[in-house]
Amino acid sequence: PMKKITLALVLLFPVSFLSPVEPAQAVDWYMKAEVGYSGSEDTEFTVTDQLGQDDTSKGKTLESSFLYGIGAGLKFNDSLRAEVNVQFRNDYEIEHYSSVSYPIKYESEVSSQLAFANLYYDFGKIRLGNVIVLPFLGGGVGLSENEMDDVAYGGPLATPVVIEGETSSEFAWNVAVGVGFDLENDFVLDVGYRYIDLGDVESGDVIIASPLALNVGQIIAEPLTGELTAHEIFIDLRYMF
Repeated sequence: PMKKITLALVLLFPVSFLSPVEPAQAVDWYMKAEVGYSGSEDTEFTVTDQLGQDDTSKGKTLESSFLYGIGAGLKFNDSLRAEVNVQFRNDYEIEHYSSVSYPIKYESEVSSQLAFANLYYDFGKIRLGNVIVLPFLGGGVGLSENEMDDVAYGGPLATPVVIEGETSSEFAWNVAVGVGFDLENDFVLDVGYRYIDLGDVESGDVIIASPLALNVGQIIAEPLTGELTAHEIFIDLRYMF
């Protein structure tokens, strides 16, 4: 997965920095570090088991995650900047409760690592007393590697089994809004909100563990599949060179 993320960065970096600014205009660059909270949206997970039983989840099935990342960007002028970054989101917990007549529960965890190319518009500096703030709006596209761990499946009336995990490469996009705080010594602290769509997540389709190995190797009809979207709060620290 990291090789694909690195390749995506190489491909996205020059594209993200195309700009109509005049060639003679000075361009500044920066590096940044980011942390935040990713609160996943309610999403339905679907699966068709080895008996052909269709199943759709009920209620909230995907929990929250923390996120972190690093990036680099170019500031073309007072309004326009572009950047590339890599981000990591770990341990979205899945608790998928069966919608069929007998109780079944699926449990797993999802993680995501991605490369983004983003474009931001800064609305200019606003002075609030002794504080200078910089509102901004932005968004971008990228590649996300979404991994679902092995899935534990079972219930009082269902034989407990483990379905293999799976990793998929997905198109991802985001939109963001926030405000920067102009600090001393070329630092800018950004606080913002982001909506992000990381594409689908899914399990494998082979049973890899069960009591007495009775079901090992069986193929389920359709893997456990759902979408990974989230509302996020993030904090960036930028250093301008």
